[in-house]
Amino acid sequence: MSRYLRGFIRLAALAAVGVGCLMVAACGPGNSGGAAATASASGNPDPLASLSASEIAAKAIVNLEAASSLTMDGSLLISGQPVTVTLGIKRGEGCAGSIGLDSKGNIKLIVIGKTVYINPDDAYWKAYAGSKADAAIQWANGRYIKTTTSGSMAGVTQLCDLSHSLGSLKLSETMTKGKPTTLGGIKVLQITQGSDGWLYVSDTAKPELVGMEMTKGNSSVAAVLTFSPGAPVTVTAPPASDVVEGSAVGSS
Repeated sequence: MSRYLRGFIRLAALAAVGVGCLMVAACGPGNSGGAAATASASGNPDPLASLSASEIAAKAIVNLEAASSLTMDGSLLISGQPVTVTLGIKRGEGCAGSIGLDSKGNIKLIVIGKTVYINPDDAYWKAYAGSKADAAIQWANGRYIKTTTSGSMAGVTQLCDLSHSLGSLKLSETMTKGKPTTLGGIKVLQITQGSDGWLYVSDTAKPELVGMEMTKGNSSVAAVLTFSPGAPVTVTAPPASDVVEGSAVGSS
């Protein structure tokens, strides 16, 4: 059944690329919705006033990448395909969460070290397995498919590696600081990425990236992502009774 997971592998890899693309200046003009719409003005002193926008952004990204744990939630629009990502990431251990593909299904994902567990729902199989969907559903039987991070599954695990996605960040030279605001109850500083969108950075002496909103002019790539550095995350393998071996998935 491994060949029927290729659609998932491609989409998950695209999601990882999309996350990286959000942080590249070429991603296109931003819009005024999503995270930006929830921010409100704040009159409190700004502890980051002495730093430039690019200096703040660079520090915030490094600090987020160094977090021992965090959660990441958001939505992407990639080549017209809506993708939602909900992940808890624990540095040095792995991650757990889900990738939603709108009407094409949902995949639960657990990565522990070099082991990957993926659990596509029936809607996914029906969207990508074609005439073999019923056989695929019967084979998986609601269980997690166990494979490794090698081969084609390497792209999937990049979703759990902030060092990979944030490490490729190229900050715009036209970044500017906005006024301190609040976002989800957190005091933040909004940083404009030229015409590409916004970064939201915790407005503290140790800034961390807590949100971003980016769009592309032709809407082929769009995203709103939020990060919660320090949020508690538990990464646990599913019970053996809920697992089916699928080592070939990663190498096919």
